Amino acid sequence: MKHLKRFSLIAVLFLLLSCSSDDTSNQPTSITIGNYILHFESKFVLEELAGTDSYVGSITGSGITLYFDYGYYTVPLTNLPSDTYVVTEDELNGHYRQIVQAIHPETNPTQIHLYNISEAGTLPLYNSLTVYTNNLSAAQQALVMEVFNTIEITE
Repeated sequence: MKHLKRFSLIAVLFLLLSCSSDDTSNQPTSITIGNYILHFESKFVLEELAGTDSYVGSITGSGITLYFDYGYYTVPLTNLPSDTYVVTEDELNGHYRQIVQAIHPETNPTQIHLYNISEAGTLPLYNSLTVYTNNLSAAQQALVMEVFNTIEITE
């Protein structure tokens, strides 16, 4: 009986230690769109959608869906009401960056728009990226803002 208990314990430990977890939902994810890398703290998946004149799709994870449009015809937002949005515009490694943060993310969109400043000044058409989402909780918006604020530029 003593040997049976010891064998059972060893067998259970062996099974537990040999099981590998396929759960990658907590694995950080980096997604590249054009010259931009978005870093997520957990598992997000990019899905390409059919676009006419640009690269479009969605990025989904943690109960959030972001939509993106990378091409010639995306533009930053203008004339947004200050009682509805906080708009931040700056330059990041030679790229214009506009972050639009909804004051009420449950009902208004949150987005980022980026483009290479030197291309915009010399080319008639230039690629730019818009990533946007809506219907967010405050916690989800905080996660999206972290992604927008840590975006990486590649050249």
